[in-house]
Amino acid sequence: MTIKEMRSKTIELLEFYKKIGYDEKLKQIDLFVKKRAPKLPYHNYKHALMVCDAARFYGVNEGIFKENIFLLETAALLHDVVYVKGRTDNEEQSAKFATLFLLKQGYSSSQINIIYKLILATKMPTKPRGILQRIMCDCDVGYIGTKEFDTMSEKLRLEFGVEKRKWYNEDQPNFLRNHKYYTKTAKELGGSKKQEILARPKLV
Repeated sequence: MTIKEMRSKTIELLEFYKKIGYDEKLKQIDLFVKKRAPKLPYHNYKHALMVCDAARFYGVNEGIFKENIFLLETAALLHDVVYVKGRTDNEEQSAKFATLFLLKQGYSSSQINIIYKLILATKMPTKPRGILQRIMCDCDVGYIGTKEFDTMSEKLRLEFGVEKRKWYNEDQPNFLRNHKYYTKTAKELGGSKKQEILARPKLV
């Protein structure tokens, strides 16, 4: 899709949101997450926003129905709303929290069910089912294919408390080797970047 086409499709999406009132719903959720999000080096409000922005971009570029992009953006904002360092059930807790919260926001049971599954899909190791979950998984680590990679990787290292050489010589390369892209958009954006990172010399 060309830049001009992306711009046109995004404008169409925003007009659809405004017509149905989805823009206001996302605004309210954004305000809530800004206050409620964890305040860790990596898992924080900025991460939620990055995933949400990526969800819109990927959704438009992959030709997803407008309604489903709205659900992706909602899930992206709430996917780490409950995050406790060291716990292994953060995705489950975030999904449960989102269910109760979105009921109060007027989301339908069918919308909430999709969002619940989208949040659970981000649990590592990821095993997404269907295009929406594949987009969600790619967006959650969308920083891999961007100029933000080094900054975000360092924030992850600080959050996990890993020694620098171990992180950059072992943990990060192992993660990238095992990581896979699920969408055409992610492959186009991040494929070469991932190989470039893996080719870097080790820290000494």
